[in-house]
Amino acid sequence: MNMNNDNQNNRFDFVFSYWIFVWFVLYWFKWIDFSPKLALCLGLFENLVLFLFIILRKSWIFTFSFVVINLFIKIIPLYLLKNDKIYILRDLLNLVFVFLIYISWIFINGKLFVFQKIYEYTPGTNIISNFIEKYFSV
Repeated sequence: MNMNNDNQNNRFDFVFSYWIFVWFVLYWFKWIDFSPKLALCLGLFENLVLFLFIILRKSWIFTFSFVVINLFIKIIPLYLLKNDKIYILRDLLNLVFVFLIYISWIFINGKLFVFQKIYEYTPGTNIISNFIEKYFSV
């Protein structure tokens, strides 16, 4: 049995954008006090860049689903938080904290393939990889 099949690799909890959305839900219902607005803004910016690559490389159905998902997990939450202020240092530290929890979750579940997929689909990673291998490999 192949333990790295696509169904197992595409779990909801392995996508950081969904962690940010859960953070928004917790904040919206006042279960936590720190706003995810900065994380949503950064995520939306990153997804706009990713959207350009998706348009060039994927089908229109995939592009449409990408837009719909981002509408619900980023754009609508940002609209609902439009009156929240962003406190750069505090919100950035909270984002780093949530990201560290996410990274820990990935390591605990032994799913390092997530980082391999990011590496495979991110433009320029071969250049970075070659540089690291050339100058920092033991």
